[in-house]
Amino acid sequence: LLALLLAGLGASPAWARPATIDDGTLTYHVDHRFKSFDAVMPASAVEFSLDLDPTAPETLSCTARIPLASFDSGNQLRDEHAAEALELFLFADARWTAETVEVVEREPAAGAVNKAILRVTGPMTLHGETHTLSADVLMAVAGDRVAIQATFPISLEEYGVPRPGLLGFK
Repeated sequence: LLALLLAGLGASPAWARPATIDDGTLTYHVDHRFKSFDAVMPASAVEFSLDLDPTAPETLSCTARIPLASFDSGNQLRDEHAAEALELFLFADARWTAETVEVVEREPAAGAVNKAILRVTGPMTLHGETHTLSADVLMAVAGDRVAIQATFPISLEEYGVPRPGLLGFK
């Protein structure tokens, strides 16, 4: 499970430029029968571009380049095994681009949006494989700042990543 939380994206009202990320984290969570853990990276490590018209959130477009070596699980050996499984020497980044945006909820109903839930769909590239990914994105807008949060599952098998094991269990 990968959770994306980007807070404090400074942007002008036109909002069509690379965004400055000044707070937040990206986290992936792993559940295994013997161990569960999170690996975290500062959101400032992500290259993020945002194009948002607050009066028409359905026109949102964004791209993200995520440098996978920036994740830290608190265990260097585990991070090295993750880097091997993901073959970071070949596929250093994950990339996601918003292609379609559906407004699920918004406040207020008209005018510039303050809060919204957007269903964002687009290609996600990981480990050299590209598949369509959809995520519900919670967005809050205050002045020239926007905060976004999304959580979505990623299947290692779908992206051709061999499942790591612990004590013989995948």
